[in-house]
Amino acid sequence: MSMASVTRALVSNKDHDDVMLVADMGAKTTNLGIYDNALRFSDTVDMGGDILISLISSEGEGNGKKDGKDKVGEGLKDEKIKAALEPSMVTLVTEMEKMMKYYADRFNKKTSKIVLCGGASNLPGITEYLTDKLKVEVKIGNPWINIDTYPIKPVPKSEAPAYANAIGLSLRGMGEETT
Repeated sequence: MSMASVTRALVSNKDHDDVMLVADMGAKTTNLGIYDNALRFSDTVDMGGDILISLISSEGEGNGKKDGKDKVGEGLKDEKIKAALEPSMVTLVTEMEKMMKYYADRFNKKTSKIVLCGGASNLPGITEYLTDKLKVEVKIGNPWINIDTYPIKPVPKSEAPAYANAIGLSLRGMGEETT
């Protein structure tokens, strides 16, 4: 997945001058990128939705549910699930902190917000958890933000973050400014 296309889809014209960390939370990995009028650099963390689901699956066995997807429920708002996910979440938070600190130290610019996308960004409570740990506003990105015409068939809000890469690639093909 291309972080350039993801940022192209998620960064609105009004936020174009903000410094932000964009996190594309996929099944196997989470791609992180610092955006400052353009994608400045990116990195990958070996933590994705599949790992979170397997940790949730191993938590609370015997409750009659089939797999981790069925057990997500309240996500990080549930203390048992939060405890099971804590090691992976700490890894993600640490990598985000390192990236933001590096950019702040090198360019004297502080990250103003974090924008999440990808399927794993739908984990209930993740924005609140990351906001609490990183002390920066965290929100789920809207990949339709730079498109004048919404899709003919509505896409559920919970599924929209998964389309960021495809929409960003399409925007470039339509002659939009590249980031």
